[in-house]
Amino acid sequence: MLAILEGPTDISTYIFPIIREELFMFLPRDGVVAEVGVLEGGLSQHILTVATPQRLHLVDLWECQADRDYALDPSNGTPELQNVRLDGVKERFAKEIASGQVVLNRGYSHLIAESFPSNYFDWVFIDANHTYEAVLTDLRAYGAKLKEDGLIVGHDFTNQRYAQECKFGVVEAVKQYCRESGFVPVALTGRDQFPTYVLARRSHARQAQILMFSLFRTVRGIVEIRNFLDRDFRHETVRFSDEMQNFIISV
Repeated sequence: MLAILEGPTDISTYIFPIIREELFMFLPRDGVVAEVGVLEGGLSQHILTVATPQRLHLVDLWECQADRDYALDPSNGTPELQNVRLDGVKERFAKEIASGQVVLNRGYSHLIAESFPSNYFDWVFIDANHTYEAVLTDLRAYGAKLKEDGLIVGHDFTNQRYAQECKFGVVEAVKQYCRESGFVPVALTGRDQFPTYVLARRSHARQAQILMFSLFRTVRGIVEIRNFLDRDFRHETVRFSDEMQNFIISV
């Protein structure tokens, strides 16, 4: 059954009770993809396995950041840790790098974006610096490099207490980007402690329609939220026994 939260327009965002790794199984296959924010390459491996991209660009600075607002983000490791992470990624994907399927792009993500042509990516995954300015900058930079029906996928769409303590600005940045660019939020994972979102230029764009059709055909317990961008989004997590349950409140 589909639950609906009424709103004043017919623009809808759907919350699917799945985790990020399950969502990736439904994203376009055999395309050109960028992962912005790589760390040790665990998700990169998952992308290669389930999405089989023709080319996967891994974008990361792999350097410790002095930004005060980014200091508490656990991804911002020491210089020594960042070097270990980079060396591990090089070793992990040595075969794919040699074949050209995986391309390492080391540097500030918004500057790396300038090296890519327009109409290039089938989809991008944004998960680098989580501050408001950094997320908005990445969205602008990589949104401009998407194919017409390409998708923006991003992590950590949350304003739970931990995210606030770490100075996350993902929710606010995504909403601002959608308002200024015309992109619309079409999907959100509902079983993640740190939800993943999907944006499309239009909800009826081809890749968005294929994604949503596949999800609706497979997933149960979907919630539709109309006029999502104008709602006051609040995300909290509550633990029952050993299982993490998410409560997403949109008023």
